[in-house]
Amino acid sequence: MSPSPRRSKRESQGRPAGRGRVVSPTLAPGALELVQALVNTYDFASRVDELTTTGNLSAWLSRNGLLPAGAELSDTDLSRIRAVRAGLRALVAAHSGSRVNEADVAALDQATIGARAQVRFERDGTSRLELGSSHFEDALGTLLGIVLEAER
Repeated sequence: MSPSPRRSKRESQGRPAGRGRVVSPTLAPGALELVQALVNTYDFASRVDELTTTGNLSAWLSRNGLLPAGAELSDTDLSRIRAVRAGLRALVAAHSGSRVNEADVAALDQATIGARAQVRFERDGTSRLELGSSHFEDALGTLLGIVLEAER
C-alpha cells in the first residue's frame, strides 16, 4: 500500500489555520502535505491536540493511508509520534530562519530509532516509498522518508 497524502480534517473543511500552525500559501507539495498534516495535528493557538490517545493516532494514520483501520497502537507509539511532530516543527522553524530547538531535534532523532520503510523500484527506474506491513514503524518510516526526500 502506497501512502496517499490527504488533507487534514480541518483543511478539508476549510477551517482557517490558527497561529502556531505550519502554514504556507498553498499546501505542501506532493507527499510533503502528509508531513505538514502531522505537524498541524497540534494547534498552539487553540491548544487543540488531535493526537491525545492511541485511538486518535490510529484513526489519523488510517485516514492518511499509513495504517489499516483499527490498527492497535501503544502508548509508546503515541509518545514517539508526538516527539516526531515536535521535532519536525523545530526543523520547519529552523528552515524558516529561526533558532533550532536542539531538545526537540534530539527527541526526534531518538524517536526515529526502529522506523522502517520499504523502497520499491518501478520498471522505468523511478522509486517510491511503500509500506511493508501494518506496523507503526512502517508508518513512521514512510513519514520520515518523505522528509528525507524533501531535503534532497
